[in-house]
Amino acid sequence: MNKKIVLALSLALIAIVMASAVSADENVTIDGIDFNIPDGYTEDVDAEIVNETETDEGMTYISNAKAYESEDNYMLLLVAAYEGENASDDAFADIEGDNLTINGVDGKLVDMYIMSIYCYVKDGKLVTLTSDISDEFEKFII
Repeated sequence: MNKKIVLALSLALIAIVMASAVSADENVTIDGIDFNIPDGYTEDVDAEIVNETETDEGMTYISNAKAYESEDNYMLLLVAAYEGENASDDAFADIEGDNLTINGVDGKLVDMYIMSIYCYVKDGKLVTLTSDISDEFEKFII
């Protein structure tokens, strides 16, 4: 009887260890906008921006951001809320890039020499993802 209990406990312990070794994606919310953080990415806490107020061309906005890195990529997730008005697609209408839909979200993809930017408007806020690898955007956008 004791051998059966030891075997059962050993199998249970192995199952627990194996389950904890499997990492899963997690979700984060930045200023009310949800993002998926894929397995393999860790937060760069030194790059976090919390309620930073800036002014550009007479418009005041509040930025919140988090950055994540993996072995071969860096992803910055930024949400900007404009004071006194909602952001609209006009916010990036003059930016050269490709109109693109990722995971059902319409936005603009700008490929630059060393990075790519995908921006879109959600809930009246301007959302910008900046990455070394543009193929990674779909993993983060919910």
